[in-house]
Amino acid sequence: MEAPTGLGKRLPLQDEVFLLCLRGSHGRASMRWPPYTIGAALLAELLLRGRIELKRVHWRVRVQVADAKTPSRDRMLNECLQQLRDSRPGSVAAWIGRFGRMKKLKHRVGERLRRRGVLRVTRRSFLFFNWRNYAEIDGRWKRDIIERLRYEMRAGYDTGDGARLDQRTLMLLSLAYRGGLLRGVTDRQARRAGRYRLRRLAREEPIGRALKWRLRMDKRLR
Repeated sequence: MEAPTGLGKRLPLQDEVFLLCLRGSHGRASMRWPPYTIGAALLAELLLRGRIELKRVHWRVRVQVADAKTPSRDRMLNECLQQLRDSRPGSVAAWIGRFGRMKKLKHRVGERLRRRGVLRVTRRSFLFFNWRNYAEIDGRWKRDIIERLRYEMRAGYDTGDGARLDQRTLMLLSLAYRGGLLRGVTDRQARRAGRYRLRRLAREEPIGRALKWRLRMDKRLR
């Protein structure tokens, strides 16, 4: 059972998380930028595509490469997979941190969305400072993401016959919840109605759980 979508296709998780980060009127980027949430989305995308596996070792969940031979058309995922293949197995939280520190991560994801015709990128400068603004060209993509998230919050984690709901949107919901992005796209009433479902999902989904730990540790080190 999948959440309704009016576009007929989905963006990769890292692109959808990026769109959820956009703030301000007309989609302009007064932007709350959480790089570790994008790092977690990259890891989750690899998991959903069957490229990695999560294996519990004692009290930690470690990342193992499942399929490194089949090339992907996504260059960022290929780069992440190459890092995983060339390194020793590490925990989910460690890889979220490593992917979140990839060079120019924000601009690489923003540029991908520009090429897809979803965003417009404007370069600005003042004295010695340079920055980029991101504005939505086609707002249907973000509206579709928000609609799917709200649907899953209402529908719950399982259907009545025990069948699983849309796994890709559930993963996105877990990342948005743990990354603090739901406040910008859902109202308080919707979050209250889905409170139990969100907590249950957060307990059972290991990447979202590791993201919360990574963000907490990053806050302590500041």
